[in-house]
Amino acid sequence: MTIHSSKGLEFNTVILTGLRDGTFPDPATDVAEERRLFYVACTRAEERLIVLYHTTTDNEPGLFAREAGF
Repeated sequence: MTIHSSKGLEFNTVILTGLRDGTFPDPATDVAEERRLFYVACTRAEERLIVLYHTTTDNEPGLFAREAGF
């Protein structure tokens, strides 16, 4: 399911993948809009939010993962 299609829905568990610079957020799109989509994805989880990301070459998570404190 895409994040866009999840608006207004809730799930017991949400698994969010690809939280990495260059993927999410996509550099070709508006970062503010991508941040709103990230918020939508995170707030769809009623009980568990599982976030999967790959660290960058400097061993740092992507922008949104850093901002969220992962």
